[in-house]
Amino acid sequence: MDDALRSLQREADADPADATLARHYEQALRRAEEGARLKERYRLKFLCPLKFSELRATAQPRVRDCERCSRPVELTTSQAELAEAVAKGACVAFPREWTEGALVTLANDERLDSAQDAKSPCMVASDVPWLDLSPKSPARLAIEPGLGGLFSGEVLVTCPALPMRIENGELHLATGTLDVSEHLLHHVQLASGTRSVRISLADPEQIYELLEVHAPPEPLMMGIMLPSEEPEDDQTPRLA
Repeated sequence: MDDALRSLQREADADPADATLARHYEQALRRAEEGARLKERYRLKFLCPLKFSELRATAQPRVRDCERCSRPVELTTSQAELAEAVAKGACVAFPREWTEGALVTLANDERLDSAQDAKSPCMVASDVPWLDLSPKSPARLAIEPGLGGLFSGEVLVTCPALPMRIENGELHLATGTLDVSEHLLHHVQLASGTRSVRISLADPEQIYELLEVHAPPEPLMMGIMLPSEEPEDDQTPRLA
């Protein structure tokens, strides 16, 4: 690191909330091809130490509440969506494996800077990605035909959870909640004979819709409607 870059670093460190100083230092880091240092500044500003699963659940599976910053955190479906949300000041969650790429994307976004700001949005890593199961979506079209028949539909509906496919001995499972029970995980792993289960979060309504096709629950009660032996004016049917 040359003297000019050190000088800019000292200035930026002396007043970490100054956006102008932060931008000057960032430009110098780019010229010096110090990408790792630049990325670390964005990591310190935006990346939250909490996990998405640790946040308080809401009625929407894709949104959780952060008690730390008192703001909603929405799970993103793409890195472009993530960058757009952060630029607008919204707190976002994202699949953990995107971390390094997401930081590079933010560092290259001209709308953002690495100056410390208490009002800055948070980025919360999630071990579970969001899966789009809308009609004609790639994930929906890639559901393995016949796979759902291996599982008890009644068990899957309680989560809800939808077995998608098996790859390299791993079952890919879409769920409507992050709070998947050990009973369900044991059931799907045993029924599929796989070594592990990879979970994705999806819209519960879309999962229920697909379960009706791929793993319909067994009927809870079956019978034949017969006339009762009550007086003839009471024609109420009863279940045999």
